[in-house]
Amino acid sequence: MTADLNGLHSRRMNRRSAKLYLVLSGKLRVISGGMEREAGPLSGITVEPGTWVELIGYAAKIAIVYSPAFNPADETIDE
Repeated sequence: MTADLNGLHSRRMNRRSAKLYLVLSGKLRVISGGMEREAGPLSGITVEPGTWVELIGYAAKIAIVYSPAFNPADETIDE
């Protein structure tokens, strides 16, 4: 799955799947597990299952890889 992200993305948690956010272009800031990390083009950040994550994109195009495969029923969004 790919996504374009510019600005704040809602906080979420996937109970079952680990996620890899791979930045194809732009910059991505990831806040999760009490840590804040940044990634630029052709680098990535992993998030373990059961961890809340908040994303902030700066003209970012990202690929999201889930393991095991994404199931919307496993995701909780903090609205």
